[in-house]
Amino acid sequence: MWRNVVVAFLLLFPVLTFSQKTRIGMTMGLNFASWQGDDDKFATDLGQGMSSYNGFNDFSFTDKSRIGYNFGFFVMIPLDKSFFLQTEINYIQKGTKISGSGKFTDNSGWLSNTYSVKEWLTMQSDYIDINLLAKYYLSQNGVRAFILGGPGIALLARSKMKVKAEVDGESDVDTQDYDYYKSTDLNLNVAAGLEFNESLHVELRYQNGLTGIFKHEADNSYSIRNGGIIINLCVIF
Repeated sequence: MWRNVVVAFLLLFPVLTFSQKTRIGMTMGLNFASWQGDDDKFATDLGQGMSSYNGFNDFSFTDKSRIGYNFGFFVMIPLDKSFFLQTEINYIQKGTKISGSGKFTDNSGWLSNTYSVKEWLTMQSDYIDINLLAKYYLSQNGVRAFILGGPGIALLARSKMKVKAEVDGESDVDTQDYDYYKSTDLNLNVAAGLEFNESLHVELRYQNGLTGIFKHEADNSYSIRNGGIIINLCVIF
């Protein structure tokens, strides 16, 4: 399904590009991605679950941001001198990082030994975002300030889970596919920025997921959405 959406956008892209006074550009930036909703509950339950295994105790986890990249292309269609319709297609890395620590007690020998344990989980979910935004310039001369916002659809491109564990100073890393995400997501974008010389934009954007990201949300009792703060550098051709 998502491939059809991308194909439809690519077919429309040349038409928009050659429209009168249409401006096209490229976006590059960083996404400080995180989970929203029941992310704290997920981290708390993860710690309790680890502590329930024989020998493991005192585990606790916290949810932090994952820094990913964002790049893509956009088309600006003028409606008047200050108001534009902006369509975008971006490849963006989302997800979160979960870190925790606890103890492991080995009772297999004559004497018990207790080791400190640290664990880091990186939930990697990469999407193709297709956004339809309204853009308004607050000024017309010199460095121009603008605001923009609107909805988008996110199409899952790749999802993995990276686990790093450290026991008493020795560590190991494992990466595996994570197939529990939905193939599509909806989001809302709100941003503000500055335009320099009509060819360079600097933008700060907030993206809020509107739907749960897991396939079987009702079964696992977690309602978790994507979120992120995005810093973009945009070049207009």
